[in-house]
Amino acid sequence: MIFIGLLLVGCKSPLEQNNALTIKPQVEQFISIYQARVDFDAFLKLYADSAQLEDLVYGHHAVGKPGIAAFYNWNDGNFKVIDDLKTFKVEHLIIDEQQRQAVITGHFNQFIYHGQKMGPWRFVMTLQFNEKGLITHQQDWINYTPKADFLSGKNLNKTIP
Repeated sequence: MIFIGLLLVGCKSPLEQNNALTIKPQVEQFISIYQARVDFDAFLKLYADSAQLEDLVYGHHAVGKPGIAAFYNWNDGNFKVIDDLKTFKVEHLIIDEQQRQAVITGHFNQFIYHGQKMGPWRFVMTLQFNEKGLITHQQDWINYTPKADFLSGKNLNKTIP
């Protein structure tokens, strides 16, 4: 009898299990807002105040919302996606609720930046969320081209359909 009582106390009801934070809505919101690239304030609200963004290929590290805002700089008006497509296409999305992490793979559609046609660019993005569902760390791996403008190396973007 005592064993059954202890077993029942240790079990969570379905209602209690559903109260645990899920990051899936935040990940979907991040993707949606980033793809539309219209509401910069809403985008920045997805980040914790002390969040960090690492663009490992480009070699940039931004700290805090002001640093992330300066890195993205959506309001400068020098960016336009070609053919009115979304900014990027998601090809794979992996969400680990227990670790509060997401991995997004895909490619940025062709766009014009400061008058120069760029892309498409393949990418892998990882996002880490805190207990409040805010992004605390973002790590980007983007295959920037033309390589002469960014890095040297093989252009792996040619395989995008």
